Amino acid sequence: MVLTARSMCPINLAVEMVGDPWTLVLLRDMIFADRRQFREFLTGTAEGISPAVLSDRLKRMQAAGLITREEGRTAGQTARYSLTEKGLALLPVIFALAEFGLEHCGGDAGLAAAGDGLDLGDLRRRHGL
Repeated sequence: MVLTARSMCPINLAVEMVGDPWTLVLLRDMIFADRRQFREFLTGTAEGISPAVLSDRLKRMQAAGLITREEGRTAGQTARYSLTEKGLALLPVIFALAEFGLEHCGGDAGLAAAGDGLDLGDLRRRHGL
């Protein structure tokens, strides 16, 4: 989604795509808590995101190719978000941030262990990859 990059430095480009305070948190929730609908993100994310910010971030993530949005199949069903291959490629980054947060920021070891039993094949199937 980088429309006007400050530079072509790979680190800069990645930070411009995922460096806001919410993108990695929302990806975390999709991966580890299987949150896939707007209301699930709004009510389930421990950090407390506002509806306007959530809507903006989901649109940005979709534009960046990190997630897809599928409309509900029938009237009244809400849209469902899924990871793309590009979004799934951030999994090692998310694990590295969790490790850093645990070792250097006093993070909760129980929360950091959420990925210990992650079945990548199951995750890929749930997201249609």
